[in-house]
Amino acid sequence: MIRIIKDPKLTTDLPAEPIKYPGKPLPHRFKPSQLDTIYQKSGSLYVQDISKAYLMGGEPFWALKHISLEIKSGEFVAILGPSGSGKSTLLHIIGGLDRPSEGSIFVDAENLSKLSDKKLAAFRNKKIGFVFQFFNLIPKTSVFDNVYLPFLYSRETVDKPKDKVNQLLTSLGLANKLKSKPNEISGGEQQRVAIARALINNPTIILADEPTGNLDSKTGLDILKILLSLKERGKTIIMVTHEQHLANSADRIINIKDGSLV
Repeated sequence: MIRIIKDPKLTTDLPAEPIKYPGKPLPHRFKPSQLDTIYQKSGSLYVQDISKAYLMGGEPFWALKHISLEIKSGEFVAILGPSGSGKSTLLHIIGGLDRPSEGSIFVDAENLSKLSDKKLAAFRNKKIGFVFQFFNLIPKTSVFDNVYLPFLYSRETVDKPKDKVNQLLTSLGLANKLKSKPNEISGGEQQRVAIARALINNPTIILADEPTGNLDSKTGLDILKILLSLKERGKTIIMVTHEQHLANSADRIINIKDGSLV
């Protein structure tokens, strides 16, 4: 379970009427009518002119401002920026954990902005795997059950799901940790459990939000190698980081500052 802490100074309770970022949008490379044919390949993604506002002190604070970008199937893309630049907000919107104030996100030619909450949750569970900085494992649940959990929310029937969990954890070097609780294993092992959980439904896109930020440098490089190996298997990887040396391992770097691409 992901615990969300609400800051009383920062809220998404915006006025009922639509608000728009006052700046000028960038020209789009593609017209919306073209997206169905361009982005039907599994794992492809297109962000079209999204902005995100929060109310702060009664006034809208624009965390993202007219972001447009494209990510092709099988790419490893790093989103690089300092703390507070909007990179995690962008990643959460791409993954359907949050919604933009304006603009659209297309994944596999599906317009996430138009999906109901229920359909968005189903799409997210099937297509997208998340890896977070602080792992977000269930503390009193075993390693095995943490990875098995996404099956409980999936509508699809999986053949021998427990065997699949065992095989995945074994491939990540965790065969002897299946019954351990998260607090009984190291930080690097916890992140590998989180990666296994992200992979268990065989998503086409992996979103990694500062996946090495809570680890020592050696363990962080081990996690990066796992992400690179997933890219070699055809997964689309989008990694948020503030560390240049990690971003340099990606196929492409997208720089963000103060809510805008630079």
